[in-house]
Amino acid sequence: IVRSNPKVSGYNLTSMTDSWGAGEGVMSNFRKFKAGHLAALQAGWAPLRWCLLVNPTNVYADKPLHVRVAIANEDRLPPGSYPATLRISGAQGVVWTSSVTVRVQDGPDAPLAYPLLDEDVTIPGLTEWAYTLGAKLETVANAAADSVSFTVTDGAHFPGNLGDSTVLGLNKDAQDFLTSRGARLHDYAEGQRIDREIILVGDTYSDQAKAWRAL
Repeated sequence: IVRSNPKVSGYNLTSMTDSWGAGEGVMSNFRKFKAGHLAALQAGWAPLRWCLLVNPTNVYADKPLHVRVAIANEDRLPPGSYPATLRISGAQGVVWTSSVTVRVQDGPDAPLAYPLLDEDVTIPGLTEWAYTLGAKLETVANAAADSVSFTVTDGAHFPGNLGDSTVLGLNKDAQDFLTSRGARLHDYAEGQRIDREIILVGDTYSDQAKAWRAL
């Protein structure tokens, strides 16, 4: 998100190592990179990198997904036009493609990133699986961070009848959704005994330590 902004120059990392017992660094107190941190930094700060976003990252098969693509360039690509291909693929192969062109500008105030796509995409026939949005420059070496994964969920696999469920501090929208899925809801009463039943607690039931202990 930070690197895809044409006017934002970067991100400041304040702690290289852990200190005073706080786990805030990308390295441990023994100067060892924590799992995955080095790769994340290399991809995040690569001079030429794709910025790929799929929203939401868990998509329903019959709903559109929002795809946003940009490429961040710190003087690695000289001014010019560069064709690129965007693809969404899953177990059944490529299910969506789009051709875009990166037009790198010249001058002392050239953008730090170039937005290429920002739109809703509807892909019929998606199945419940993990998918990947990928990007590739066609005429030059590809940029870093060239793929991002997301998950597709098929609503047809939802249970048709959720049965009895106890709710506590759940807002009306959430309750209406559960009811539409066949749930029979009743409010939790402090001290009641519940055996083998779902208990759903909402955000409004926070900062109530005594009640939580009872629950």
